[in-house]
Amino acid sequence: MQKFLLVSARPGAAQQAAEYRDFLVNTGLNRAQLDHVCLDSETSMMPELDNYAGILLGGSPFNVTTENPSDVQLHVESELLKAAKSATPALFVCFGNSLLGKHCGGRVEKKFAEEAGITWVELTSAARQDPLLRGLPLRFSSLTGHTESVVELPTGATLLATGPSCPVQMFRLSDDVWSCQFHADMDIEAMLIRMEFYRDNGYFDPEEFEAVAAAVRLVETRFANQILQNFVTYCRQRSSKLLLASA
Repeated sequence: MQKFLLVSARPGAAQQAAEYRDFLVNTGLNRAQLDHVCLDSETSMMPELDNYAGILLGGSPFNVTTENPSDVQLHVESELLKAAKSATPALFVCFGNSLLGKHCGGRVEKKFAEEAGITWVELTSAARQDPLLRGLPLRFSSLTGHTESVVELPTGATLLATGPSCPVQMFRLSDDVWSCQFHADMDIEAMLIRMEFYRDNGYFDPEEFEAVAAAVRLVETRFANQILQNFVTYCRQRSSKLLLASA
């Protein structure tokens, strides 16, 4: 069986379980096909990444622009970066944009923040041949919520998607490493649950919760979610080719 790994970089058992549900639903994988590891302490570690067909890395309440980050955050960032250096394909979501931007030669600032809710994603010409984006419309909606963003791409990265409110929505760091700012992992139900968890984290005005939730219920997420399914397909095809080549 070609197994996948989800890495959660957020504390809280309920939050971790909800994120696992989101990736199960929007990848089409089942529990036997998707392992789950949580990086939430200084002792939590990545497993052996070569054992997987692909690695999915969820968001995080951490910010790379935080001054004097905690030892836990520094450890988690170091562990997450192992996925970018691995030979296994990896897709980073949300926090991963900032993580790769900061540590791989780009620049991240507290600019182009987007409150929890809808964002528009516009594909670049480079996206037309990318296996994760091939066949998607040139412009589609997704869900988002972040307080920092990449303002300068990492060295050698390819911009795959931009948008009117966030110039760097998705990029490819290398042949098998991608990152998207928007939440390709989330549907409407997932976003409403996430808003409850983080209503006081600055992603939106808590007093506007019901208004934000009403707007979220109108967002079409299927094209953004398709990116996860395309990633799974890409990884499976890649693994099959490698297996045949080694036979």
